[in-house]
Amino acid sequence: MALARALVIEPPLLLLDEPLSNLDAKLREEMQLELRVLQQDLGVTTILVTHDQGEALSMSDRVVVMNDGRAIQIDTPVGMYDHPADSFVSGFVGKTNLLEGRVESVQEGRADIRLGEELVSFPSNDLQPNSAVSVSLRPEKLAFGPADHAGGVSCEVLAAVFHGAQWLYQVTSPMGDLLVTEPNTGEPPYRRGEKVKVSWPETAARILSKER
Repeated sequence: MALARALVIEPPLLLLDEPLSNLDAKLREEMQLELRVLQQDLGVTTILVTHDQGEALSMSDRVVVMNDGRAIQIDTPVGMYDHPADSFVSGFVGKTNLLEGRVESVQEGRADIRLGEELVSFPSNDLQPNSAVSVSLRPEKLAFGPADHAGGVSCEVLAAVFHGAQWLYQVTSPMGDLLVTEPNTGEPPYRRGEKVKVSWPETAARILSKER
């Protein structure tokens, strides 16, 4: 009713302050779609304030992430999620594996980064040897393979959580603990203690300088 009263006067600007915070998860998703379609049909500029990162990504054309009163990054939802400006944005917007590392060498457009006990090569042209970095890997960008697979990082499954449409796994690796999501295809899930390899496309890794 409050939204209808606000829209009937055809305002040039609509401010929504946590409009869906008191709804259950299913109704919140339905209302996200309804509000998105309504806003696009009416063409009214809308400012939405929310602490729900998924809500911000799903309902916005532009997202502003703030920390200590400062705008850290202003971007499209896809740009914000796939190309975070720093480790704060990476960890704040969605789940991520944020691994602390140090650059050991840089040559021919690639950087060897020490992540825990693992030395991993990444494409890079702007890193300096011995510099501290964070490497962000989204759980859905990681993929499991058999333990005897030639590539990837050796891991052991610690836990599996069923989310209906997908499985969320926690695995331990020489780089540290990782979260991995896989779609629910109906196949039996990986079991606790099972040995696997984890790999990712090179374009999935985001290398964030600690000096930034």
